[in-house]
Amino acid sequence: ISGQEHEQFLAFYKKLILTRKNIVIPLLNSIDNPVKKSEILNESALTASWLFDNKTLSVFVNFSSTDIHITSPIKGDPIAESSYFASERLFNQNILSPLTVCWLLY
Repeated sequence: ISGQEHEQFLAFYKKLILTRKNIVIPLLNSIDNPVKKSEILNESALTASWLFDNKTLSVFVNFSSTDIHITSPIKGDPIAESSYFASERLFNQNILSPLTVCWLLY
């Protein structure tokens, strides 16, 4: 890995760790039994949500090598994504890019 690629990976993982520390862990600690909802989008994609007192944490996952069109409404603010512009494409085109994970909070 070149110096630039190393710095990009390092920045990506730092952001993920901070997101977990500052957003996800406080949510998990705020309630004992969050309401859970999941949906299989097709054989290679799914979405899941956890409803807390006043927030919802959602994830969209595409394990395939092709785009997945999302028909359900997309709500929330992106808090983490596995590839650049994945959440932008999800919101603007309702498309979940290949091999992508997007975490949203609303």
